[in-house]
Amino acid sequence: MTKGRLVWLSCGLCAVCAAGILLLDISARRFYKGPDLNLEYIKSLLQMMVVVVFGTALRFVADAYQRKKSKEDERQKFKQDMLAELVKAYSEVKQLRRVLRARGRQRNGSGECLYLFKHYDKTMERISRQRLLIEGIAEQIKASRKVFTDKAKLGNNIDVMEKYLKMIDTEWQDKLPTLRSSEMLLGQDFPRLSEFMVAAVDKLDERPSHMQFVKPYHDALELLRAEIDRGGESTARGTARSEESLAETC
Repeated sequence: MTKGRLVWLSCGLCAVCAAGILLLDISARRFYKGPDLNLEYIKSLLQMMVVVVFGTALRFVADAYQRKKSKEDERQKFKQDMLAELVKAYSEVKQLRRVLRARGRQRNGSGECLYLFKHYDKTMERISRQRLLIEGIAEQIKASRKVFTDKAKLGNNIDVMEKYLKMIDTEWQDKLPTLRSSEMLLGQDFPRLSEFMVAAVDKLDERPSHMQFVKPYHDALELLRAEIDRGGESTARGTARSEESLAETC
């Protein structure tokens, strides 16, 4: 409930209370001729009316605050879930790359890079799964309403990550039918994979794996964390304002 609506509600309830008190006072003065005990009874009714009116006002304020807080909590949880899922997917891809380097890559006598088919196939199947998860994160963010202040920028960063994995995934899908009987794969026949397997040199690395996967991930991470921090500050301010409103009403 906005501050303006709260003011109008308070004014309306006060007007109803005042009208009720005035009506009972006029009725008592005009029609009642009995002892003072009955006047005390009417006074008690008036007091009860005041309690009911202000109790209702407090209930409206409390309910409005709880609804707003519940929505904000849901938005915060959604942001935190998106952050956790993105970190998990990115970390999984990095781990898969390290395992393939350690267990699935060799060099022949000529120094050429070779990949064991069984390790390559297993790794790419899991990377394909992570690509699907990253795509789902981007879609959820883009479909969200009134959650992110700049969901287009955030979604675009995650889209870039997904498109990079798509290139490696597509290379695997295209070549897989011709590889099933192979033991060793020549690295130069897999340019997307070979580029992906090279370790980053520094933050200024301009290779596709860095510019299209590592960098957009860190940009998205920064945006998500800023959104979560901003939401937490908003919740704290909302709580303080609600407490002040309750205090003023009391």
